[in-house]
Amino acid sequence: MMRGLGRFAGWEIVVVVGLIAIPLLQLVPLPPALWTRLPHADLRSAPFALLGREPDYRPISLTPEATALSALSLAPPIALFVGARLLPTVRRRQLVLAVLAVGLASAFLGIAQLAGGEQSPLRFYSVTNPSDAVGFFANRNHLAALLYVSMLLTAPWALDGVFAFLEARREGRLAAGSLSSACLCGTLMFIFGVAEIATRSRAGVALTMLGAIGIAALMARDPRNRWKTVSLRLFGVAIAAVVLFSMQFGFDGFVDRLAVDPRGDGRLAIAEHTIAAARSYLPFGSGVGSFGSVYGQWEAPRDLIPDVYINQAHDDLIQIGLEAGAPGLLILLIFVIALTGRTIRLLRARGDRAAPLDTALKSASVMAIVCLFLHSLVDYPLRTSAGMILFAFCCAVATQPTDSSRGGSLEVVIPAPPRKRVRVAASTGRIGGVAPLPRVMGARAAELWQEKENGPPHSGFEGRVGKGSDSSCVSPSIRRFH
Repeated sequence: MMRGLGRFAGWEIVVVVGLIAIPLLQLVPLPPALWTRLPHADLRSAPFALLGREPDYRPISLTPEATALSALSLAPPIALFVGARLLPTVRRRQLVLAVLAVGLASAFLGIAQLAGGEQSPLRFYSVTNPSDAVGFFANRNHLAALLYVSMLLTAPWALDGVFAFLEARREGRLAAGSLSSACLCGTLMFIFGVAEIATRSRAGVALTMLGAIGIAALMARDPRNRWKTVSLRLFGVAIAAVVLFSMQFGFDGFVDRLAVDPRGDGRLAIAEHTIAAARSYLPFGSGVGSFGSVYGQWEAPRDLIPDVYINQAHDDLIQIGLEAGAPGLLILLIFVIALTGRTIRLLRARGDRAAPLDTALKSASVMAIVCLFLHSLVDYPLRTSAGMILFAFCCAVATQPTDSSRGGSLEVVIPAPPRKRVRVAASTGRIGGVAPLPRVMGARAAELWQEKENGPPHSGFEGRVGKGSDSSCVSPSIRRFH
């Protein structure tokens, strides 16, 4: 257990423990001498006065049941973050592919919903955005978040396939597998872009454009890219193709959404009232998950929207300030500072030629985290279980240790004289556990080293025996002259 904890940075442990501790501490029963000193103590004492009883123990949270459920909802994302960090690189890559598979299924479902109209049987919720693509969600913004994260996580695979193919062509080889991978991933990115516009989410499309800029930067910084100008031009053409094709899937509806005044949905008024409520409940907050119960006390009659129930602040920063108080804002500040530091290190670091795919996946995950965080300032994509899990997984990929980028032990079988095959472990650089070898990156490198040390392989045993070779497979007549 302690060995596993050693793989996590100190700030990661602080953030995870803090996320769990805040709602649990808000559920601890306090004696009347303490909770009566908290802000709005009259709200806590009102039930006792109504029942004609003496005040009893009460927790900090005004809604203990909602706080307990919120604490339980943190279990899946925290478990995924810890589990993904402890996985080897190969398994973590497979999880990335699983995320992309879910994103692809959601994109196709959203396009089918749009084609089926408002009465499409593929819409699974009665309270939803009936004229937009929502996928497996009830809200278009949540599907939009999944799509731009999926696009960002697909980009490293596409770039890896493209550059591997170009490198092979440069060496006179034909890498059909790399070309197929690049085409497949490019098609996925195209589908995600079209489905994104079909959601008609203004924030989602804006963050997709921001993600496209990040992908272009990722492409330009890749150490294998010797065709920076050409690749950027081709990427611009691909973006134009997405826009043109999306005209058949809701582009006109998205343009109509742009004409709507963003202040008309009452978000500014919601933010204003939430900030006022957060100030009054400092320093410990009103309780995680208590927004729906607390906000109504601060909502002004002039700000009421007919047939609309306000259950989220549409700004996680101020909602955290209301529900979790100063401790929640402190945990958020630690996370932002640590993420900023990691981003700066990624920008300063040169690309790792030994594991360019994993380096690119870390950079793409950081961009996904930034996009989700910016989205949370105008909506609540992280208030759903799927959104929290997606965010936690991106954090796990972005914070994976640098030394894990090469994966586990890789064994390469190198040609050796007949009668014996010698295995070279890339992680230890030794032949048969006897002679040291330089670190090898593939079978061809191992073959070249063997030829350098022992000469080219022969069908017999003529010639010298080089230093470091296994003399047990050499005839006695030759071993005598070694």
